Amino acid sequence: MKMKHINFLAGLPRSGSTLLATLLNQHPKIYASPHSALLGGLATLHEEFTNSESIRYGLQMSACQRTLWTMPQHFYQDIEKDIIFDKQFAWSTKENYELATKISTYPRFILCYRPVLEVLASFVSKAVSSPDFYLNHQLESANFYAKSYLNKNDAMAEFMMTQHELLPKAILGLSYAKQNENQGNFKFVSYDELVSNPQEVMSNIFDFMKIEPVEIKVKDVENVFVYKDSYVLGVENFHLVRPEIKKESTKPEELFSDFILNKYNNALAPLGL
Repeated sequence: MKMKHINFLAGLPRSGSTLLATLLNQHPKIYASPHSALLGGLATLHEEFTNSESIRYGLQMSACQRTLWTMPQHFYQDIEKDIIFDKQFAWSTKENYELATKISTYPRFILCYRPVLEVLASFVSKAVSSPDFYLNHQLESANFYAKSYLNKNDAMAEFMMTQHELLPKAILGLSYAKQNENQGNFKFVSYDELVSNPQEVMSNIFDFMKIEPVEIKVKDVENVFVYKDSYVLGVENFHLVRPEIKKESTKPEELFSDFILNKYNNALAPLGL
């Protein structure tokens, strides 16, 4: 089995990671995955190994490490390309970064980000237009105190930032990556830059990866993966990549009160983003 170079695509949801994966896949040497199950499987296995009696006695250390190392190789053995980007938003948290270094030699991380209010607006706009959207059901069933005094849009934003692990964990990952940016294996990609100048962003990524650049097709872009969004999320086309790359988003001011706008405006500023 030919060894793959395993890398990671992380950052905030609704920040262009699906588009970026689509563009990365245009390179003849790169495969970028859809949202991946690899991290969950590895984390569970690593925890089992760490808590096992054998490891606590200092036995079978090399066997456990070898198993962790080979698991991603088997996971992607059917992919013909040599450079892999496994996509999962939380890959760059401290514990997941340490796990990544156990399964890859000098892994590189690409992290997508955009203003938190825009991310919240992207989710909440779907909840407003689609009653079956999964966040509507989660908020309705949650014992969440803010529902009693915030309007639904504000309550959902607050729920996502305080009770739902997706955004906080992604922000935690951005924070760890930013703190360790001088290591040279983190690349931050702004959503606005990606949609306004995709060719330049991709050229910078190829330089970051130290691989030969290729011309990226940015018109009539074709979806690489077909997500069953309606089945999983209760809404159509949540992960759809449009043929024309451009910014299309609901303004946070149209959805949220001043309470949410003021609270989460410049929420990434402490990270330097």
